[in-house]
Amino acid sequence: MPQTTILPVFDTRAAGTRAPLRLICLPHAGGGSHMFADWPVWLRGVADVCPAHLPGRGARHAEAPYTNVAAAVAAIVEGLLPLCDRPVALFGHSMGALLAFETARAIGARGHPVQTLIVAGSPAPHVPPRREAIWNLPLDAFVERLRDYDGTPPELLSDAEMMALVLPYLRADFQMVDTYAPSPGPPLECPIFAFAGKDDESVVIEDVRQWGGQTRGRFAMQVVPGGHFFIRSSEVQVLRALERILTHLT
Repeated sequence: MPQTTILPVFDTRAAGTRAPLRLICLPHAGGGSHMFADWPVWLRGVADVCPAHLPGRGARHAEAPYTNVAAAVAAIVEGLLPLCDRPVALFGHSMGALLAFETARAIGARGHPVQTLIVAGSPAPHVPPRREAIWNLPLDAFVERLRDYDGTPPELLSDAEMMALVLPYLRADFQMVDTYAPSPGPPLECPIFAFAGKDDESVVIEDVRQWGGQTRGRFAMQVVPGGHFFIRSSEVQVLRALERILTHLT
């Protein structure tokens, strides 16, 4: 049974620099806060990096993972509101981009408009999906699709014991993505900056460009080397771009 202890949604331990703004980071399906481990040092003085800790993984492994975007966003917003004592920017990769977009809408409606939305490796919310849902595939087929995405280490995919631990939140995350439909509402007022992977076989660059239709503000996009997980393979390039984007906000 999931534990009842409610842990913080965001890790603020590395955010002690009192930078001009907070950068809230939301991970891809199956991802965790560890993917942002190097970001606080790189962005020190520019933004205090606050990665999200989603249930079902890491220290929250005993908690039931979210299976729909609305439930996840509701929890994210409640955890985020106390951090809105400073300006907030949102970053999300893949699944995290959808969570960040809906979070931007939700906290804006609560009187806390975000400074900018930064998305990576994700089609715009209004773009129809180009792939079939995978979250409810039989185990062997689901694992093969994970292998195709190249985001899960091969040694993990081959370890039945470890896969038994991670499958619940992997399926739940893909259920969030596969069943997502954008909530109705006007475009955001904040700028949107999008990253796309030059060799991303799962997300078409033109679909990333469509994020421009989700804001009345400025839109810009940068294509970087790498596949769907270019934020790992081209992390330095992404961080340099983030540093420029966030510096110009303050």
